[in-house]
Order: sequence, then structure tokens, then C-alpha cells
Amino acid sequence: MDFSTLLTAIGYPALFLGAFLEGETVLLIAGFLVHQGYFDPLTTWLIAMLGGTAGDQLFFYLGRAHADKVISKLPPHLRWPLGLATRLVANNPTFVLIMMRFLVGMRMLLPILCGAAGIRVRRFVAFNMATAAAWAAFFLVLGYLFGEAAKPFLKRVQAAELILVLLLILIAVIYEYVSRWAVEKMQERKE
Repeated sequence: MDFSTLLTAIGYPALFLGAFLEGETVLLIAGFLVHQGYFDPLTTWLIAMLGGTAGDQLFFYLGRAHADKVISKLPPHLRWPLGLATRLVANNPTFVLIMMRFLVGMRMLLPILCGAAGIRVRRFVAFNMATAAAWAAFFLVLGYLFGEAAKPFLKRVQAAELILVLLLILIAVIYEYVSRWAVEKMQERKE
């Protein structure tokens, strides 16, 4: 199976799943793939926006119905900013609704806390969809611009596109694990 066929088969579902979870890296890669001509720009943006919206909406409803249970089961790297996030939601919910996608390390936690804080469903949905649209566009454009900046290099190594995408994914995975490890170490020092 060649790279193009593989992307056709799993590219858009993988994008939706990545955006559903904390997917900035997935969106950067998708933007790069738009630049390379593998993905359609509008379809990519819509899928990323819908995935991001669906993920945060699910976390909102989980927070609304089961906040204490969900928070107690969160991994340590998501629990350490809990106090700050709770204060943010209580003191300035509009700021949180606008910025929650861009507050690193709190993207899953903030929708849960918004649900627990009793923010109206309509209000959350409206902000969720609007910020998902901006968030998807921002990270897709960054990935696209990376593709543009790498164009001279890519012409020389076009045969290695699969290796480049896999390398980007590897870098993203390493970054995620190192970030989680650092947060856990910071939390251990606080205790």
C-alpha cells in the first residue's frame, strides 16, 4: 500500500480522532498534508473543527453529569492544574470559553469543569463551535506554512514523504511523553 492510498483510507478518520482528543500536533500534520496536496483544505478544516467540537462537548457533558468521578480518574498530568482551572472557570467563564482550546495542558480539563460549574449548554455549544473553528484554522495554517517553508527541502526528498510524516508523528509522540513526564515530576516535587 503506497502512502497516498494509506492516507485516503485512514487520513480523515485519524484527523477526526486526533482533533477529538488533544490534537494540535495532528492538526499541524494535517496542515502539512494539505500543503502536499493529500488533503482537501475545506474538508480538513471541517473534520478538524467537528472532531474538536465533539471532544470538548463530550467532556462538558461528562463534567455536567459526573465531575467528581471523572476528575478522580484523570491522569496526574491533568490533575495538577485543577486548582487554577477551577478558579478560572469560577471567576471568568467567558475567558475560559474563548481560550480553553489554547490553554496548554488544560484542554480536556476545562470543558469538564465548565460542565461541573453549570455553564448553560447553549452557551457552551456556541463558544465550543466558534473556538473549534478558529483553533482548527490556526493549527492547520501553521502546518501548511511549515510545508511551504520546507518546500525547497521537500523537492529534493519527495520520495521520502512517508518517512517525513512518520518522523513528525514520532516527534509529536516524544514531545507528548516528555511533557507528561515533566508535569508528573513537577507534581511529585509539590507533594
